[in-house]
Formats: sequence, C-alpha cells, structure tokens
Amino acid sequence: MEGVVDRSWLLDPRGRTPAWAMRTLYRLYAQVCKPVHQSEGLTDSQYIVLRTLTERGRLNQVELGQRVALPPTTVTSVLDAMEDHGLLVRVRDRSDRRKQFVELTAAGQEMNDRLVPEMRGIAVSSYKDIAPADLEVFWKVMLTIEKNLLETIGEDQPTD
Repeated sequence: MEGVVDRSWLLDPRGRTPAWAMRTLYRLYAQVCKPVHQSEGLTDSQYIVLRTLTERGRLNQVELGQRVALPPTTVTSVLDAMEDHGLLVRVRDRSDRRKQFVELTAAGQEMNDRLVPEMRGIAVSSYKDIAPADLEVFWKVMLTIEKNLLETIGEDQPTD
C-alpha cells in the first residue's frame, strides 16, 4: 500500500512499545523485590521513599511525593507508617510552618544499608546473559528516551 510507513521496528516481537515493555519489567522487578522489602516490614511504596530519601537527602513532603509519584494522601500514610517504625522524622520548616521536611533516622539509613546489597544483587542477576557492551547500549538508549521525554514535557530533570 502506497503511503503506509512500516513502523514495526518500533515494537518488540510481542507488539509492545518500549514504554509498555518497561512497565512489564517494573512489575516483574516489583514482584521479585517484594519478599526482600517484606523481610524488613516495608511495602513497595515505603521502600521507594526510603531509597529516595537515601539518594536525595532531606526533602519537603510535597517534593518527596512528586519524586516518588504518589498522591498526597498515600504519601502521608506511607510516611506515618515509616515514622511509627522509627525510620524517618518530619521536621517543620522554620521559615514556613505549613511545610514539613522529611529525613531518614539512623534506623532508616541502617535499613537502607541492609537492603541495598540484596537489591543490587537482584539487578545484577537480571542482567544474566547480557554482554556488557549491550548493557551500555541499553543505558544509552534509555537515557536518550528519558531526555527526549523530558524535553517534550518542558523539564530538564527526571523525578526519582
């Protein structure tokens, strides 16, 4: 047919776009990682908050919610549970008492330090049978897609 452009190269053999395939991978990682989180009494959302605070340090509660892409009510319940377990504290902003900052406690940092090696092990085992050069290309492609999407939405930094 004249005028029809072949775009089949955009899809994987199952007909998925990269975004759909990444969603599938995210769900599979979540399934594999869930027992690790649960062994420490964490939900998946709590682990994401723990990792984000570890990587970013002290954040205000609104920014934290944006970075972890959770609705404000969910962020509040996640933070309440983590605070009850002594993993984080909320501190009022002295210049604007309406704002609260969230930061990990020593117990939260210790939990992160226990979990990171196991989580990295899961990631490394998922790369089995992938040549290092292929993994480099994968990261180059992923980061380029990220950059292109950020340009599309007019932002210059991704959320966590």
